Amino acid sequence: MRCPVGWLHVREQDLFSGRLLMLTTQKVGRGIVLALIATCAALGVALVGTEYIVSSQGDVAARVAAQTQQVAQLARFPAQLAATEMDFRNQAAVPRGTLTARFTQAMSQLDASANAIARNYPDGSATRIQFNNLYGDLRSRYDAAYRALSEDLAGNRRSSDYFVVHADGINQSSQMLSTTAAGLMEDQLRQLPLQAQALANAGGRMSEMWFLAGLAVLGIMCAYGLVVSRSAGKVMRLADAVRHHRTVPVAASEPEKEATPEAARTRPPVAAADLPRLIDEAIPTALAGELKTGVLFIAMTNLDALHLDHTGEEVEDLQLGVRDSIAAALRPSDVVARLGEGEYGILLAEMRQRDDFVPIEQRIRRAINFAQMRFPQFAGKDIALRSNSAMYPIDGYRGADLLRSARAMGQTNRNTAPADEALLAAAATGPHPTPDSMMLAAPQAEQLFEAAPAPQTVRKPIDRSDRDDLIFT
Repeated sequence: MRCPVGWLHVREQDLFSGRLLMLTTQKVGRGIVLALIATCAALGVALVGTEYIVSSQGDVAARVAAQTQQVAQLARFPAQLAATEMDFRNQAAVPRGTLTARFTQAMSQLDASANAIARNYPDGSATRIQFNNLYGDLRSRYDAAYRALSEDLAGNRRSSDYFVVHADGINQSSQMLSTTAAGLMEDQLRQLPLQAQALANAGGRMSEMWFLAGLAVLGIMCAYGLVVSRSAGKVMRLADAVRHHRTVPVAASEPEKEATPEAARTRPPVAAADLPRLIDEAIPTALAGELKTGVLFIAMTNLDALHLDHTGEEVEDLQLGVRDSIAAALRPSDVVARLGEGEYGILLAEMRQRDDFVPIEQRIRRAINFAQMRFPQFAGKDIALRSNSAMYPIDGYRGADLLRSARAMGQTNRNTAPADEALLAAAATGPHPTPDSMMLAAPQAEQLFEAAPAPQTVRKPIDRSDRDDLIFT
């Protein structure tokens, strides 16, 4: 899809630079977006890490307080055991129910303290296994002493045999458990400050990450602003060219491609009266782009012979087909008009030198030969063409002058010998003639030139190709 064609000209180099600039700006914008996303992700990780550090520091403080209380509880075990031992020794002075209640209470407190201490160690760790083994030994000794005491009280015996058997083992096991547990707790307490210091260091690194992330975002935004500020002028010039409807290829979206038919790549033929006006409008545009405006005149030289063998309608259809074929072979900036019977004027809006007429004329001749295939009644017939060109400002300053100059010279050349006409048509449509064929055609050409009438005298405009002061009038 193309924008409408306006008269503001922008050089192709500037247009390419603008496109490259816009593409670079788009890539920079994508990089900015990706950098911002990465920075936000880093900030999120830093935020989560900071929250974890804060909560971990709170957990460390709570663990320090809890283990301090548990160590104090372990320190009270020997006193509780000593009180139980005195109760065993003075069992005669203690009622049976009171002794049983004290023993049960002491065992409950011991179990609670042991479970609280054991939860400080990971499941399956060597520390927890060691503690459980020591506590199991002490608990088994307490259970044995309690069974002996119960049996003695049940038989109303007031002897101290059960204490003699179990008391030493209980004291020894209790002392070992208390010492081991206290040592393990002290190790844990010594490690807690190290963990707290590690957490503090991690918090410091997180703070540095926040600071560096902020600096990265600031640097990226500054770089983007610098790029945009340096290229703002070029972007504005490109936008101004597009706003003035310069012919710029625009990639249409898929819905637009489906809804809008593809624009024609060539301009349709125009009326003969409109061609001079279009030439006048094309001249300033070409001058703005350091180009020239040209006019090409093409005439069919054998219409009389075609009228002898075909009807007028068939010849008219052939002339319309030739006009359409010429229009299809032109560039988007060129246009063709039918001037009269077998005569066509072509505006070539973007020319650099007179030699540019040659490839355009050859392309037109090939298109006309292909168009002849659409008319079977003209199969095997040659469509003889004669052409001439005019260029601003050498051959005229206005569209009517250029068209009149090209048409006058073309009409003059229509009465010249057709020998070189055949050579031009062969050069455009078929293989090049051999030297032998040219030698055979030379005598015929000389005869035709001798028999041809003298051409009319037509005043040709002065050649002003070397006059730079006449270009801008």
